[in-house]
Amino acid sequence: MQQIVINLLNNARHALDGNGEIVIHLYETGEERICIDVQDSGRGIPKHEQQYVFEPFYRGENKKLKVRGLGLGLPFSK
Repeated sequence: MQQIVINLLNNARHALDGNGEIVIHLYETGEERICIDVQDSGRGIPKHEQQYVFEPFYRGENKKLKVRGLGLGLPFSK
């Protein structure tokens, strides 16, 4: 669980490019579940890439040439 939250927060931080806001919502549903929502005010994911972000090893067009990351954070978090 800790690694999932770290992955989501790191993704949110990278989306901000240094400025913006990250908001974390924790809430309990009626099904005895606890939900964690992470939102950021960053640049967002381009529409044409949104369908792929949970695919293992997928890295967006802007991240392909960067050394950091394997494209596994969101699939593991899902």
